Amino acid sequence: MSGVNNKSRWIFIAVSIVIGGLVLHGTLVATGVISQVRWVGTKQLPVRVLVLDRESLQPVRGVDVVLFDGPRSPLEGRISNYRKSEFSPAQDDEQRQQAKTSEDGLVVITRRFGAAGTDGPFTQSGYVDTSRVWVHVSTDGYASITLPLDGQSALARDIDDEYPVYVTLLLTKVEP
Repeated sequence: MSGVNNKSRWIFIAVSIVIGGLVLHGTLVATGVISQVRWVGTKQLPVRVLVLDRESLQPVRGVDVVLFDGPRSPLEGRISNYRKSEFSPAQDDEQRQQAKTSEDGLVVITRRFGAAGTDGPFTQSGYVDTSRVWVHVSTDGYASITLPLDGQSALARDIDDEYPVYVTLLLTKVEP
């Protein structure tokens, strides 16, 4: 008879361990400890570029605005490690986007940026990476400007932020 009680005890212990494991697993899933998913993808955002005359602060129309892929910003290492061609839009760059400013000195270009984040049952977070995108503006009678989009914000851009990336540039007139 003691063999039956001993067998029942082992079955009870085995069932308790399985049920305890399922409860522990369910608790960990419910709290998001083991069910978070890390992802990498892209996010499309509008880039709003406003171009003004430095002296009059009036809009400059017809300015060529080009978004292009360049070196990561802020620059790492010595500037001599970079080629000059990395800081200008290449004609064959597939990511290159170009438009002209309107009467209001404004142009909006929709751009696809890299993005990454983490999703779980109770938390979702992510960011948009603007660190490799640069803007180049040029027009007759003004000095051209090239600058990184990443320098327009001190913090990484939140994945849920749907607002445009804002860039305002002041152009300086040059003698012909």
